[in-house]
Amino acid sequence: MIAAQSEEGRQLLKEANISMENFDEVVVKKEEGKFLSGPLAILFLLSNVGRIGRICAWILKLLPDVVIRWGYRVIAKNRYKWFGKRSTCTVITN
Repeated sequence: MIAAQSEEGRQLLKEANISMENFDEVVVKKEEGKFLSGPLAILFLLSNVGRIGRICAWILKLLPDVVIRWGYRVIAKNRYKWFGKRSTCTVITN
């Protein structure tokens, strides 16, 4: 994981043609270089974090895209209210 505000993060967003002014979604760069954003990125991440994540992703993929996008937007809009806001990003290094 890379913080979008870091130099490397800004470079990756530029590579994905995403400006910091318009940046409001999770972005994932897959090994083959393809970028995913928003709900597609979340589904990809869930599919790669173990058995429970794969099950959650599988269940979510059964829903229509419009429902997945709506759920993503609801969570994104309310995330600070529900989870709080931090001054720095937590970056997981493995």
